Amino acid sequence: MSSAPHDQHGDTDLSRTNRRLFRARWIRGLGLGILILALNWIYGYRPLVAEPWQWADDGLFARQAEFITQWLMGGTPQWLGPPDALTLAKAPMFGIWLALLNILRVPVRVAEFGLFICLPWLFRSAVRPFVDLRGWRFPLRR
Repeated sequence: MSSAPHDQHGDTDLSRTNRRLFRARWIRGLGLGILILALNWIYGYRPLVAEPWQWADDGLFARQAEFITQWLMGGTPQWLGPPDALTLAKAPMFGIWLALLNILRVPVRVAEFGLFICLPWLFRSAVRPFVDLRGWRFPLRR
């Protein structure tokens, strides 16, 4: 026999606590889902403008993405295209990101928002070593 007190329906205190915890987590998850949808709706109205005439920014990354995609498909022998003064003006990581999205057929806006949603967890893992410092426990509490 269980020594836990029963109510009129035969539930123990432990099962009521488990139901409350499940309900609280479900409500928290639902709230998080609604927040994510609302943020996506707000974020989606921000204009996405690429200006290829900017030779050291948008134009460079678009060109890098195009050459990386062609290189991965076996079209060109040089993965960043023919070398010139701008080939390594900036790190090609954004060009690689754009090429990957192009190959996977994922819209830039959707992938951007996916990264945007992951940022709080990335931040938390980055500052986790500092948790032992006084004053940091409250903002990083689970």
